[in-house]
Order: sequence, then structure tokens, then C-alpha cells
Amino acid sequence: MRIVFGVGNYSHGYGIANVVHDIVKELLSQGNDVLVLAGKGNLIDDVPFRECGYNETLKHASITKTLKAILKLRPDIFHSHYYPMDFCGALASSKVKHVMHVHGILKKEYWINGKAALECLRSSLTESVGLRFSAKVITVSKFLKFDILKKYKMPADQIEVIYPSVDLNLYSPNNRSRFRAAQVSEDEISLLSVGAISQRKGQHLLVDAMREIVKDAPKTRLFLIGRTGEEDASYILRLRQRIRKFRLENNVLIKGFLPTSCLPDSYAQADVFVTGTMWEGFGMPLAEAMASGVPVVAFDTASTHELITNEVNGLKAPPFNTNVFAQMVLRLIQEPRLRREMGKNGRWFAEKEFEIKRNVHRLIEIYQSLS
Repeated sequence: MRIVFGVGNYSHGYGIANVVHDIVKELLSQGNDVLVLAGKGNLIDDVPFRECGYNETLKHASITKTLKAILKLRPDIFHSHYYPMDFCGALASSKVKHVMHVHGILKKEYWINGKAALECLRSSLTESVGLRFSAKVITVSKFLKFDILKKYKMPADQIEVIYPSVDLNLYSPNNRSRFRAAQVSEDEISLLSVGAISQRKGQHLLVDAMREIVKDAPKTRLFLIGRTGEEDASYILRLRQRIRKFRLENNVLIKGFLPTSCLPDSYAQADVFVTGTMWEGFGMPLAEAMASGVPVVAFDTASTHELITNEVNGLKAPPFNTNVFAQMVLRLIQEPRLRREMGKNGRWFAEKEFEIKRNVHRLIEIYQSLS
């Protein structure tokens, strides 16, 4: 069986690209015939890869070149990931079995400018076309499956939920021991948040919460890791102003983008993982934190609702109540035993839901059912 994965941008630092890369590497390790077809990319390693052209103005892969490549390759399965690959899969569906992977499209309330609106509108249009001409649909969360069923009235058995996978050896509680030994005192607490620095990811809400947290835990520091300027170049400036306004320069540190290879150590040094995100199709950093044995605090919204079991592997605050959020973080700061217990539960959940071999086995079963 030959499988071609279609992804617009197969580059470091992009969530969809990382999800595809992990699946492809595991499929290859099991001896499958796999190729990645992308507009551009640098996540190549030893992965068979073919470029099909990328329009830098419109920010998407070439539709005509992608379609020509699919029809020339004639794989058994074309597995599309997001725009415009879903559309290309639909156009090729009379010749090739099309499996469509839904990662989620932002709702209107999170369109911050005309550029974002244009991207979401075209993605929504091609999503509807792709879904109509797909042999099987895979989503990254139950939240997205429910959203698709509600929006498109599709048969529920046509949609499968497979969570993205995490490297459980790379992201592991075992990494934490060497950093715990270097901790000077119990009241030095490190909070970590990973995700693109943007309005939707809610770092400003974390700053608001920190204003309350430092009143009771003044030695707490929050580290913000993620790309800047992609959705709104001015957000980082407003965020820095907010930090200065609340005199949190020593407590909130913006680290910016870090290579994926540095992230396991960042999680290992954290006492609590926090996210202010307002909307996520899945939320990879939450999964990585759980795999690392770090308790999590988030707002109870979108896919976060299903990933966190309250009082078990983390805590969920009402959206977007920063005062309650701050109290939840303080509770974990003040109760080391609870942090450890939630961290263990998070790791157990990660082993159960995010293990790569298990998830790829489910994917192979889907492929085989279509042949």
C-alpha cells in the first residue's frame, strides 16, 4: 500500500507539520511505502519528500502542481492535512482514495484581521468540499468531531478521532530529576506556557493571572515560549506593555521561539504548565506537558475540556476568569503533593492516548478498511 501525505507547509515550528512528521516516521519504521507531498518544507530528515510549489503571497501550496503530482503518483491513499490539500484530495478522489485529517478552522470571533478572515474563509470552503469527497475523515479531538457533525450533518461512523502522538521517551518525567536537584528553595516556582504568542493563545490572560499569583507567591516566574508576530505583529508589543504596567518584568519572561529539540528540557524545568488559550483543535503543548509529568491549568474551553479531567491530571477554570485561574495555580504552588499526583496522572493519560505505535496502528486499520 502506498500512502501520500499532503501538507501545505512541512516546516519546523508548525503544529500540523509536526503531527504529519511523527505519523510518517512511524509508518516508515514499520516498512510502509510513504511519501510527503508539500508546498515547501524543511522537516525532511530521512522522510521521502516532494515539493509541489508554494505561493508566498497567498500562503498556500500550488493547487495545480499538487493535483498533477497526486495523479502522477497514483497512491492507494492520499491523506490530506488542511488547505489546500483537502481540496486537492477532493479533486483527485475519483482516482485515489482520499482520507481527510481535520485539525480545525478558527471561528469568526478569533479572526483578528482581513488576512486571517481570508485564510479561514477559503479553508472553510475547501473543508466542506473535502469532506464531501473523502472516503474517511479523521479528527484530532472529540470536540472537532462534534463540530463537524453539527455543521455538516455527516454520518458519525465516517469520522474517527485519533489524538496526535507525543514521543513518550523524549517527553518524560525522567527528565525532571536533574533539574529538581538544582532548585534552590521550595518557593521558587516555574510556570511554563508554550504556544504561538498571539491574542488567541491568551498570554495576556496569563499576565493578568500572574498579577494575582505574585501577591501570594512572589518568587513565581512564568516563561512564555512560542513564535511571535504570525497572527498579529502588534500583540507582542501590547503584551510587553501589559507586563510593564503590572510591574511583572521579573516574573513574566518572554523567551520567544525555541527549537523542538529544546522543549523537553523546558517542560522538565516546569512545576506547572499553564495556558490561556481560547480555542484549540487539540493543543499539542498540553499533551507534551502531560507526557512530561507536569500538572496543567487551563480554561475549560474547546478541546481542553476533554484533555483535562478536573482534579485528576490538572485544573480547569471557567472561561476566561483569570481570578479563578490564579487561585488554581496558587493551589498547585502551595500543594507539592498535589502537583506530583496530577503529574503522574497526566503521564498515565499520555501513555494511554498519545502513544505513537497505538495511534498509527489505528490509522493503518482505517487505510486497510478502504482497500
